[in-house]
Amino acid sequence: MHRNSKYKNIKKNVKEAPINTENKISQETNQFTKDLIKMIVHDMRVPLTAISGSLEMISDTIGTTLPANAKKMMAIAMSSSKMLINMVDDLQDIGKIEINRLNLKKTSASINDIVLDAISGMEIWAGKKKICIEVDIPETSPNIFIDAERFKRVVLNLLSNAMNYTPSGGNISVKVFHDNEYVYTSVTDTGEGIPEEYHEFIFDKFFQVDARRSKQKNSSGLGLYYCKLMTEAHNGRIVLKSTPGNGSTFTVILPVC
Repeated sequence: MHRNSKYKNIKKNVKEAPINTENKISQETNQFTKDLIKMIVHDMRVPLTAISGSLEMISDTIGTTLPANAKKMMAIAMSSSKMLINMVDDLQDIGKIEINRLNLKKTSASINDIVLDAISGMEIWAGKKKICIEVDIPETSPNIFIDAERFKRVVLNLLSNAMNYTPSGGNISVKVFHDNEYVYTSVTDTGEGIPEEYHEFIFDKFFQVDARRSKQKNSSGLGLYYCKLMTEAHNGRIVLKSTPGNGSTFTVILPVC
């Protein structure tokens, strides 16, 4: 009887070993990812900030004397450094949200200026790719209680996503509208659209639509995840409307103050 019981325990341990091994590998992978993100946030932000500040100083000092091509290259370099800093800040915020330690700096503000500021930050890249950004924003919008800098990064991520999927010569439409309860900010691209089977996963961490199919090569799989987390941190939600061949529209819905 004792030997039978021992045998059963041996069989149970053998049966569960592959599962335990798989769980261990998954835990080690998750820890590696967290450590890598921590390294990126803490070790890259300082030099990136120094690069960005140096470029701005050079531009302010000799920018007006540079040839046209050099001015264009300087503008691209400055824009690129700021985009990298934004990516690092996104990673940092994602980590804080996931452990419930994000402190939002909310103030009552109109969303119009935030959206227009984000658009101006992407105009260089839009021009380089020959993409037209169409803007439909009312003269005034209701105030919302918002962390302006972080919501700006939400709009930047949506614009970056739209530009990645919009072919050269295409259009991106940015629209702000409202009703009595909510303010809506939508970004629409003229890309190939997202198949319906991907819709429920599109905001997941590290999720990417098949890169080979969409010719998408510049996504980390974190931009839309950041948009979802940050929108929800503002008591809002983000929705997707897309069909293959007709582009995609991402709409952020935030409550009015």
